[in-house]
Amino acid sequence: MKHIKYYIAFCLLAFMPLVGLGQTPAFSLPTGLQMTVGETIDVQLSVDTDLSPHNVLAYTFAVSYNSNLLQVKNVQYDAKLQNFSNVANTQQAGKVKLSGAATSKIEGNGTLITLTFEALAAGNASLNFVVAECVLNEGAPTASYQNGNVVIANKPTIKVSPNTSFLAVGQTSQCSVSGNVTNPVTWGVTNPLVASVSETGLVTALAHGSTKVFAVDAAGVRDTTDGVFNVTAIRLSIPTDLQQWQGWEITVPINTTDFSSLNILSGQFRLTYNANVLQFLGVDK
Repeated sequence: MKHIKYYIAFCLLAFMPLVGLGQTPAFSLPTGLQMTVGETIDVQLSVDTDLSPHNVLAYTFAVSYNSNLLQVKNVQYDAKLQNFSNVANTQQAGKVKLSGAATSKIEGNGTLITLTFEALAAGNASLNFVVAECVLNEGAPTASYQNGNVVIANKPTIKVSPNTSFLAVGQTSQCSVSGNVTNPVTWGVTNPLVASVSETGLVTALAHGSTKVFAVDAAGVRDTTDGVFNVTAIRLSIPTDLQQWQGWEITVPINTTDFSSLNILSGQFRLTYNANVLQFLGVDK
């Protein structure tokens, strides 16, 4: 019986150091984060186990990322590191190095550092610990590291059409919007003195000049026409569906919008045609 008592006491002493140290520290970056190009996102570098038993007075972490997809914009430290002298080196594209030291140890678990990234282009951006450069104190305790990733989508776009138009005062043009549209859509013009636009995208010419047309959907995505909507006081037009046999005469009407209220007493215009196909005979007024 005496030998058995000594054996039990020996086993308890052997396991006491393991109980005191706790679990091996495990650090992680989040996986499956999602964002769109142009947005910023906060990425938490966290410790998933309690650091209190490990007496961590200094740390160094290095994280690599794709600099074609992401750019570091800011680094923030949790209250657990408020007594540390923290240094963040973000000068090297594609890598951020974080280090700090203090006279009081890190307590608890959870978020230690928050990295803010801006999305530059679409793609799957890995966030990887550079394990060879990650160290606690002067190498003890050792730790495990779990990498993360961010999935970046292209920013939604919408397109206003038509891109340009030529109108006379009083005429209208119906606009539409296509693409990744989130309804409802709000319409507008850059020069409301020249034209107005209804809630359904119907542009009405008001006065001589030019304007662009834009649309903004419910998600805040906006598109403005690259071309302009030109407005004139009078518009001349020729029918496009005229037909006639070779050798026969054809009358080509020159149509105009109403200008009775414009007090126009004279004017002129020039008409060109293919002399190999047509012969001018005269003008009917």
